[in-house]
Amino acid sequence: MPAIWNGFPFIFTDTLSYITSGIAFQAPPDRPIFYGLLISTSGMLTKIWGVVIFQSVILSYFLLRFSNILFPRIEKKYLYLGITLMVSLTSLPWFVGQISPDIFTSILFLVLIVFALTYKESSKVDTFFIATIITLSVCVHSSNLIIGFLTFIAIICWFIFKKFAWRDWRKFALVVIASFLVSVIFIIASNIWSHYGATLNPTGKVFI
Repeated sequence: MPAIWNGFPFIFTDTLSYITSGIAFQAPPDRPIFYGLLISTSGMLTKIWGVVIFQSVILSYFLLRFSNILFPRIEKKYLYLGITLMVSLTSLPWFVGQISPDIFTSILFLVLIVFALTYKESSKVDTFFIATIITLSVCVHSSNLIIGFLTFIAIICWFIFKKFAWRDWRKFALVVIASFLVSVIFIIASNIWSHYGATLNPTGKVFI
C-alpha cells in the first residue's frame, strides 16, 4: 500500500544495477544476477510491479504460516489483525515494497524457522516449495548464504539442546543443506557465464 500510494515501488541506490542485470542477462561484478532475472520474469505481465507483488505474497504467506504455528487455536480474524498492526506500525511494508533483494533476508529467516517447526508433517510438495524459496533467497543476495547458514547452525544447536535424535531432524538438515548447495552451484554458474570465473562473488569482501 505505501508503494501504491507512492505511485511507484520504492527504489534503492543499487536498484538500477539489478534491473539492468536482468535485461542484459549479465551478472554485476559485486552481486548475483538472480534478482535481476526475478524482476524481468515477474514483470512480464505487471511491469516493474511484478517483483513487489511477488515479495508481498511470499512474505504474507509465511507470516500467516508462522502465526498459525505460534497461535494454532486463535481465531483467524485475530491473526489478520496482528499482521495488519505489523504492517501499519513497522517498516515491513517499506522494505517489501522496495525493488531490492534485502527483504529476502527476512523471508529466509521466516522460511527456515517455519520449516524447523513443521518439517515432520511437511508433504513432498511443501518441502519442495520451501527448498525453492530457500534457494531463491540465497541466490538473490549472496550474503544470505552466510546469514542462512548461521541461522541453520543455530537451529541445529536448538535441536541438540532439546535432545532431538538425528533421525528426527535429518530431513530438515538434508533439505536445507541441499538448498544451500544448489544456490552455490547457481551463483557460481552465473559468474562463469558472466566471465568472472568459478567464484561466489568476484569482489570477495563484498560477499562477507
